[in-house]
Amino acid sequence: MEDKIYFKQFDIEFVKLPLGVSGFTLEVDKRFFEKHTNDEISDADVDIRLQIEKNERFMRFEFHLTGNITLTCDICLEKLVCPVEVTETYTLRKAENEEPPSEDEHMILLPPEAYSYNVEQMVYEMIYSAVPMRKVHGDFPGQHCDQQMLDLLEAHQKNKVDTTCDPRWEVLKDLKL
Repeated sequence: MEDKIYFKQFDIEFVKLPLGVSGFTLEVDKRFFEKHTNDEISDADVDIRLQIEKNERFMRFEFHLTGNITLTCDICLEKLVCPVEVTETYTLRKAENEEPPSEDEHMILLPPEAYSYNVEQMVYEMIYSAVPMRKVHGDFPGQHCDQQMLDLLEAHQKNKVDTTCDPRWEVLKDLKL
């Protein structure tokens, strides 16, 4: 029951909003990523300020996300905390007469009978797009890899089998193509 209440915050009933600017505050935590399972983000503490500018023809949703997500270090496999700061703007408007979908990824066409919009998927994509390609403790101030794991990796490198080239293939290095 508590999760239903938590996820209800992502349903924006724009039909009830007055013309002009309205503001919302949303929160993303571990429950969000338990529902939206993935291999990278295990926890989060992200605050979202959503500002909606509504007029008679369209609505502009401006998101500003700040906080931290918990990832796994690529080197030592321990948890690391990655700061997140994302700003995105989307425009929503009702489609007219079976209008084809917009090619603009920030333009969302709603069915004429729509009265609310769930921003949960948008929030997931914004947070996930903030995940860096390289996730290493040393890239984030004040965080360090697990020394025991680093020692194990170094020991493994020393015990690695010699990978010198088979002498039969050495002859090919001299070929001029």
